[in-house]
Amino acid sequence: MGRWVAFLGPRNIEHGSYLDPPTHVSCAEDATRLCPHLAHQRVPRRPDSGNPGIVTPPGFVEDKPDRWAMWITDRYTWRINPAADTYLFLPGPARQTRWWHYIDGRLTEQQS
Repeated sequence: MGRWVAFLGPRNIEHGSYLDPPTHVSCAEDATRLCPHLAHQRVPRRPDSGNPGIVTPPGFVEDKPDRWAMWITDRYTWRINPAADTYLFLPGPARQTRWWHYIDGRLTEQQS
């Protein structure tokens, strides 16, 4: 994926772990504009109705946040979370942290 990877999540930065794997920085940037759930405040997350065996992992919150953070790093580790039978991704030190919030229902990056 290259040297720099991004983790995108609403509250994950508070506890330093993510359920979703890292992505290219440019792909995470695109997701903030193109993913309906992220880009528009009133679009809910798509339910996993097609997968009845999927269990919401402990600590996962269904409520949509007002802010999203992108953690950019050049390293990460992962492990299995046995309590939820899911992966847990642990990013290395942040090279950069970027923030987005909703303005008039549209996700907008906060300028530093």
